[in-house]
Amino acid sequence: MFPFSLIATDFDGTLSEGLTTAIPSSIRETFSQVRRRGATVAIISGRAPSNLRSIVKRDGLELDGLYISGFNGAKTIQAWDRTILDQHFVDIDATANLLPVLNSIGIEVLMLADGIVYTNAPEGRIAVFEKAVNKAEIKAIPPILSPDHSINKITIGGSLDALSHAIDIVRTDYGHQFEATFSAEGMADITPYGITKGTAVRALQKHTNTSKEETLAFGDQHNDIPLLEAAGHGVAVSNAVPELRTLANSTTTSCANAGVAVYLENLLDPS
Repeated sequence: MFPFSLIATDFDGTLSEGLTTAIPSSIRETFSQVRRRGATVAIISGRAPSNLRSIVKRDGLELDGLYISGFNGAKTIQAWDRTILDQHFVDIDATANLLPVLNSIGIEVLMLADGIVYTNAPEGRIAVFEKAVNKAEIKAIPPILSPDHSINKITIGGSLDALSHAIDIVRTDYGHQFEATFSAEGMADITPYGITKGTAVRALQKHTNTSKEETLAFGDQHNDIPLLEAAGHGVAVSNAVPELRTLANSTTTSCANAGVAVYLENLLDPS
């Protein structure tokens, strides 16, 4: 009997080594084994769910029975039929008030819906990546925002000092409207208030009738802290940020060395 019923894992830096790197074959094989033993697998990422679904399909992960959550928990779907299980949007009025503040800091701002990115810097580093790798449609931020824009997440890019300043402002002045956290080097994410990767874990626990104690989670970044906190047992890959390694119950080898597969293989065959 496999000791966990739900396996929730981050993607970039945890399953996949680089932003354009394929999922290792050992991950695919190990996921197949734990699923045959009755466990459910969920990939929880900052990426758009549609993009993540395309990647896992391309790399040979079985979609049937797989769950995907994107935008740091703001949109969760069934991978096999794209049914939306849970979805949240940023407050449009609060976003309209926040945008001039972010622009004044001089950082790249992207507002993400599934398949569309609105940005103040169409030729910026993150926007170019979203267009080239995630195949997103890039548009200028409209002068007037409406709920029809359906923004799940805001991503900001810039120097460490600029991002730290922006996060401090969001937490201090907009703390009841947004969550803000670092998500990768040179990037931070702003999500609807109360919505984190932990939100996705709890939604999936409810959907699959799984307890916190039956949940195993893997991560590497600051935005994975709520992911591990929502699980009964949290594992940090060795390349994780220090804050996550401190929080985790266990560590495994790095993403580059297929740490998730290594940990799961040890559970499958403790000998």
